[in-house]
Amino acid sequence: MGITRRAGRKGDNGIPEPASAPSGPSQVKKAVFETTKKKEIGVSDLTLLSKISNEAINDNLKKRFENREIYVCD
Repeated sequence: MGITRRAGRKGDNGIPEPASAPSGPSQVKKAVFETTKKKEIGVSDLTLLSKISNEAINDNLKKRFENREIYVCD
């Protein structure tokens, strides 16, 4: 998505006024991304378990609980 400029406002005579150019260098902030990927403990989505059984679900929840990972959905 590119940067768009707003159209100039119309003056009293119906002729659009030119858009004013920014004065000085623009103050654009750079996005900061987390560069280290956190290792996932267990499976965050229980539907992705290879074998769905009470034991597999309980083991996954136990691993995530012991490592203080969120194991519930909003």
